[in-house]
Amino acid sequence: MREPVLVPIAETLEQRLEAIACYASQVPVIFRFTQDFRSAVREFAQEVGGEPGPAERFWPVT
Repeated sequence: MREPVLVPIAETLEQRLEAIACYASQVPVIFRFTQDFRSAVREFAQEVGGEPGPAERFWPVT
């Protein structure tokens, strides 16, 4: 099994959150487990990235 590729997103995280917010009708459905999607995304990105900082995880297709 291949390892995931981690891409640092600290520099673009706020832009990503603004882009997500543009989908106002979909945010309540996708993030139905929370009232604060921004915090949920930030926390998940930090969990994925760990010590180096927030990251997005991609799984290579073979």
